[in-house]
This record gives sequence, structure tokens and C-alpha cells, in this order.
Amino acid sequence: MATYIIGDVQGCFASFQRLLIALRFRTENDRVCLLGDLVNRGPDSLSMLRWAKAHKAVCVLGNHDLYCLHVYSGGARRDGDTLSELLAAPDVDELMDWLRRRPLVWSDDECILVHAGFRPDWSLTQAIEIAASAARRLSGRHWQEACRDMLSADSSADDVSILTRIRMCDQSGEPDYSYKGTPESAPKHLSPWFEHSPIGTSARPVFFGHWAALGYRNLGHVISMDTGCVWGRTLSAYRLDDAHVFSIPAVATDIFSGQ
Repeated sequence: MATYIIGDVQGCFASFQRLLIALRFRTENDRVCLLGDLVNRGPDSLSMLRWAKAHKAVCVLGNHDLYCLHVYSGGARRDGDTLSELLAAPDVDELMDWLRRRPLVWSDDECILVHAGFRPDWSLTQAIEIAASAARRLSGRHWQEACRDMLSADSSADDVSILTRIRMCDQSGEPDYSYKGTPESAPKHLSPWFEHSPIGTSARPVFFGHWAALGYRNLGHVISMDTGCVWGRTLSAYRLDDAHVFSIPAVATDIFSGQ
């Protein structure tokens, strides 16, 4: 059995299908692990969620997945989202119930999965406890309220924001969400979260997405997998068994034309 770790699909289902062909993916033998942001911006979030649910994909939640749950539960929509087909689907209740029960951090003996990253002063034990607490709220009776809290601007949402949105930190270790470019071009007072995090080793690396400007980078203890498919670049997969990386160009119809 092969395990493939795939970065942000964001509704680019045509590209995802093309990647599966390149992988020679075998439904009965292989496993897909998705690093969050399954939905939004790309044109076919509905098919992507249906596939992930039907194939029992390992999946951690990203910021766009939380936004989708927020909108489904009655929250305000942002201009330019591409969720209308999904939200009008006859099986939307089943899909949203499946989505809200996904973890924010997943780990086994070989790897750790998170959508964006970790606060530099967290241990792995702390991160898992924080993620598990948030996941319990999302899977509970009052999950709509939990989702609203997680997308709010107040301090109660900070931990989930770190797991789903962090890229850079300032010199005191506080997240800075404003900068989205490459580390090499960042202001001098900012640095990537993973340069200071104790989480991840070469034997059990952290895989994350969210940071399209970073692209694929293998730093041994961390491996970034968002290669900007929805922006017209590539969709990539890392085969855990032998560290081979597969990439296919984005299908033209998947490219997002908004902001």
C-alpha cells in the first residue's frame, strides 16, 4: 500500500483526478492524505468532498474548510467564493457532517499532518491537545457556534488560527498573518514558524500546506506541499514510502480568477 500526501486542492478536482492518474492510484490498496483546504476558489468543491468522503481519505481541516462550514451554518459569505454548487447539493448535509468531524492535526509513527503549522513554543503534545479540543467542539452539538468562534477575530480563535493560517512569526514568536510571500523576501523581523518549532524530525516530519508562495520544500523536519494549483501552478503529491514527489500542471479550468 502506498500513502500519498497531497497539498491544497481547493476545489481543483480536474487537476486532482489528473494527479491520481499520474500516481497510478489504486483505490483498493493506496491511501490519500489531504492537507486541508479541500474546497473553495476552484470550480468543483462538491466532487472533491464527495471523493474524499467516499475514499475515506485522511484529511485535516484548513481555513477554507472552516469557512465552508461557517457559511453552511448560516454565516456570512465573502465575495468571490465558489461554494454555491456544493451548498445546493442534495447531499450537502452528509458532506458537511463528514467535514466537521475531520481533525486539525493528524499523526502516526511516520508523519504529522497540519494545514498551516504550529506556534513555535508548542510541543507536539500541546499541539495535539489543542487540536483535539477544537475538533471536539466542531463534532459536538453546538458546532455552529464553535465554527463562528474559530473564524472570529477575538482571542478565543487564536489557537485554531495558528493551526490553519500561520506562516510567519515575529521575533517574540507571535504569529504575523499579514505576510504571504517567500521567507527570503520577508521583512527582517519575521521568520517562518518552522525555523523555531520543536515539532517534526527527519524520522517523523511535519507535512503542511497553506503557503502557496513557499511551494514544495523539503527541509527534513518539515515538508511544505502547497504548490499553488488554484493559482495556475501545479498540484503535488509526496509518496511517503520512498519520498518521491509527483507534480502535474494545473488544469486550465481549475485556475481561480478572483482574489
